[in-house]
Amino acid sequence: MAQIELNVAHRTASGKEASKVSRRNGEIPVVLYGHKQEPKTFLVNTKEFTDKVAHHGSKALIVLSGDGGGETAFIKSIQRNYAKGTYNSIDLIRVSRDEKITVSVPVILDGESLDVKTGDGILVQGSMEVEITASADHIPDAIHVDVSKLELDGPAIHAGEIELPEGVELAAGHDDDSIAAVNLPDREEEIEEVAAEPVAEAAEGEATAATEETPAAQ
Repeated sequence: MAQIELNVAHRTASGKEASKVSRRNGEIPVVLYGHKQEPKTFLVNTKEFTDKVAHHGSKALIVLSGDGGGETAFIKSIQRNYAKGTYNSIDLIRVSRDEKITVSVPVILDGESLDVKTGDGILVQGSMEVEITASADHIPDAIHVDVSKLELDGPAIHAGEIELPEGVELAAGHDDDSIAAVNLPDREEEIEEVAAEPVAEAAEGEATAATEETPAAQ
């Protein structure tokens, strides 16, 4: 899977005011948790973090260089100030490269069924992500699912049927998660248009009848 190397520096001051100063200086406070160790606090350059997460995504494995000592982690949560479009802080969860963890990864649908090609059906993606269990080094960037054999109103593909990469297992309890199916297109707009025609004709008929019944002015 994708890896992000972040150069971090020890955070020597704590508290709200210290955090505000760090953010004004273009740095984001970072806290590293996990493995029953004392949390560690760092600072990371805002531009570096923004650029790398934008390129690799927030689910990538994080390698902390600099004062991070090469520790590996995943992003647990990101606190943002949406009004200002800035980051308040980042929480990381420590992992070992050979440690098995459960994470969500994106599902990418490959191929196109015959019924979708002809326009008789539409492809419906039931799950955008799938829960898997794997060691940090074996977590894929995404799970690819071939949907070319799906048929209109036929059985859906479920998570338990997906062929997973070596070293990757589906997380327990997710076998029945619906991944994709081919359904009938939504005909609602066409039905509304057809229904509107008799209404218009009826309105026209009423107007004609009203004209015929109105006596001529004396």
